[in-house]
Amino acid sequence: MRASTSIITALTHFTAFGRAIPILSDNPVLLAARGRHCDNAPSVVAGAFLENSALRSESPKLGPRVQDTSPAVWCGFGSKTYISVDYDSDIHDQSWNMVDDFLDSIGAVIRNEIRTAGDSLIPGGLITYQNAGLLLRSQNANNHQQTWGVLGSGVSALSDYMIDQKNQGYTPSFVTFLLYDGPNQVANATFSPRTLYG
Repeated sequence: MRASTSIITALTHFTAFGRAIPILSDNPVLLAARGRHCDNAPSVVAGAFLENSALRSESPKLGPRVQDTSPAVWCGFGSKTYISVDYDSDIHDQSWNMVDDFLDSIGAVIRNEIRTAGDSLIPGGLITYQNAGLLLRSQNANNHQQTWGVLGSGVSALSDYMIDQKNQGYTPSFVTFLLYDGPNQVANATFSPRTLYG
């Protein structure tokens, strides 16, 4: 009886030690990434600082648009800001020129706000911008607050994402996106036809 107890004790120690040994493998499935990577810069983890040199020269084809696909992660240049974009539907009766002009105009509004008042918190945590039948709405989320600078970087990332969509032959789209400042989600946002929100 005493011999079997010592054998069990020895096996218990061996089993505990055996489980503590790391598994070394070249199989990428076993070595999963610790975070999502930017679709526009696959070598960069979303939320890390994105330098222009990390950008891919040509974005991958995203495939046909389907509502149940995982969101695209698009990182803003020169910042830790990124967006997680979900395609909702095509925006009919809008050209890419209208979309480009709209995003350029809201970018100008944000730059002007930063120039006159500094990179401060967005008053009330909500911004709604409407022009030419389009609407961008961004609201604080996840107990964090968005600033003009983070929103500006997010709008720039959205514009870059839309340009990529245009270059792939897609029509303008209604999207929802989450805005992140580094690891923190700071806003929920939509880009849509104005008629959806009256």
